[in-house]
Amino acid sequence: LNKISDLNTLKVIFGLFNLHVNNKGVNSFSIEEIEKETKLEKDKINKAMNNLDIVFDKETFERTKEEKYSLAHLDQVPLLVAMLIPALEKYDYNIKD
Repeated sequence: LNKISDLNTLKVIFGLFNLHVNNKGVNSFSIEEIEKETKLEKDKINKAMNNLDIVFDKETFERTKEEKYSLAHLDQVPLLVAMLIPALEKYDYNIKD
């Protein structure tokens, strides 16, 4: 839990989940898409991704040469959110933005 308690890591988790929900049928996203969703700089996204079980979308890369990533176990994010939001609401992290 230490690794995912980092604010930027949480923003990347939520950002990937939001992208997935808003783009039905799409599971992998570029760093630029994650950057736009999370409003984090690329270096912070890369550092946060080191804390997560991220999967490189090799099929998309072979087809389009575009680097895209997805979060393994994306289906577990709603449970994680349900557990973490109440605990984090006492902090002024603007997580819900």
